Amino acid sequence: MKNKFLKRTMALGLATVSLAGVVGMTACKKGAPDTEQSLEVLCWDAGYGTKWCSDLLDEFKKEAWVKEKYPNLQISFTSDGDGSTITTKIDAGKRANTVDLFFTGGIDKYLGKDATGFEFFADLTESVYNQEVPGEKGTVKDKMLPTYVESMRFYEKGWDPRDPNVAFKSYVFPWASGMDSILYNEDHLAKLDMEVPLTTNQFIEACEEISNHKYFDYNNKEKGDYAILRDSGGAYWEYLYPAWWGQYEGITEYRNFFNGVDYEGFYPSADVYNQKGKLHALSALEQILRYDNGYTYKLNSTLDFMQAQTLFLQGEGVFYANGDWFSKEMEETAARLEAKYPGKYDDTIRMMKTPIISEIIERTPSIPDEETLRAVIRCVDKKYGSIEEVRLDSSYYTGDVETILKEVTAEDYKIIKEARGIVHAIGPNHQAGVPSYAKGKQVAFDFLRYMATDKAQEIYLKATGGASLPFDYNLQVENNALYKELFEGDDKKIFQIEKDRLDYVYNQCYETEVLPDPDSFPLVKWGNMAAVYSTGGHSLVAHFSATNVKEDAQLAKDLWESDIAYYITNGAFNTCVTLAGLK
Repeated sequence: MKNKFLKRTMALGLATVSLAGVVGMTACKKGAPDTEQSLEVLCWDAGYGTKWCSDLLDEFKKEAWVKEKYPNLQISFTSDGDGSTITTKIDAGKRANTVDLFFTGGIDKYLGKDATGFEFFADLTESVYNQEVPGEKGTVKDKMLPTYVESMRFYEKGWDPRDPNVAFKSYVFPWASGMDSILYNEDHLAKLDMEVPLTTNQFIEACEEISNHKYFDYNNKEKGDYAILRDSGGAYWEYLYPAWWGQYEGITEYRNFFNGVDYEGFYPSADVYNQKGKLHALSALEQILRYDNGYTYKLNSTLDFMQAQTLFLQGEGVFYANGDWFSKEMEETAARLEAKYPGKYDDTIRMMKTPIISEIIERTPSIPDEETLRAVIRCVDKKYGSIEEVRLDSSYYTGDVETILKEVTAEDYKIIKEARGIVHAIGPNHQAGVPSYAKGKQVAFDFLRYMATDKAQEIYLKATGGASLPFDYNLQVENNALYKELFEGDDKKIFQIEKDRLDYVYNQCYETEVLPDPDSFPLVKWGNMAAVYSTGGHSLVAHFSATNVKEDAQLAKDLWESDIAYYITNGAFNTCVTLAGLK
């Protein structure tokens, strides 16, 4: 697998998803013939499970328009827990594969035409995206959240990113929103009377304070001395790196890095490796994860992901990087804990908005310090769309707030507002694809269209415990009864994560921008360009948390400078450009 490090840190590929829950191969329905009236589905069984898929298929075949169009429809559904069956069948091609629809991830290398002109997967642009949502007005593409539409875009080899007139084209369809951030134990923060961190500096301050504090769990057992819990791999903490990098640079410059377009608009340019956002994001991650800072549970190297997540539910640590798959993944474990400790297991797990990289004030002259930055973020979180709106609200813009924000410009406020909406998600890498040769591909196209309906949104939400598909469907507005059913009540402690995430996405103040999958860009896909060239064969987590690192070592800066040396000074970027067919 090319770009192993890039995949591990920036996308949830087939290998990495095994961290989010692995179940063996199970057959639910068998025996459908391979015809135009059949639909054979193979679904990846990871953190979200596969009930969402089987439930959707059950309801799909009941639709009147489906019965009319496919009177002899037969559906076969199978799940695959580690991805190996999926890749084997894709590689087999029309010679041996009968699957009509794959729900998988990390299939960018199969998209487009191969050297012989053959397309593994069908182009979904006209067959799905530009078709109307069944029973509703508007197209599938129009209803999909814009940031996910862009994440599904296919980039042709030799594509010039400076061309504004390139039409949208896609071979894949997202089957999860997949937003991730930092989870936190709300009860522990409340006991310490601490604000949910708004910036990276405030998060580091919180880690420092928590790590020097003692508290007691529901069994009156002394806890404390560390703020962060993670498993031995800790891959989810690495998702913060692209999020912070994107916040600092802004979504356009972040995309420009993978397109090879520098600050001056030159293309293709190795100077993209001079982006300061990379350095600041790596530095923040280093400060948090460094072993000698003492913020992290010392026995993390002995834990697999389920052990670590279970300890987190039991009150260990205060912060845990994860995503919208956590609630469904831990639902049974939470129920077992409640049964084991009746009336005691009462901690609420929440998802914070990803703290904003503190160094962003380098880009905002009218926001000179951390205090002002935090004040601006609070305004954004209160859903003030501009600094002018803040100043018009006499109930809020008084006293200290007025003094602190007096010099903030509209432009700088806008930069912070954009940064608040920039998030990392695994959704862009959770892709559905229809083999170009599939006999049941028309049924598969129609099923993907069905997934955009309001009804499908609710089926998916129920089956995943509140995770959602990336469509314009605000559950609180469209079906408040279901919203309350999913998130209200004493038994919904861990599902507050999903409520926080939905409130984040449908905030009606700032545009939520999900960072695109790097593997989709030509320089990465064909050119083997990496966001971080080398960590000595280790992940970022392992690199930053090693026990033998010298106290004065600057690991993040060394990585950033080594990238500049490798790609710019030594000319490796030119090789990437050539391989990607960009000149």
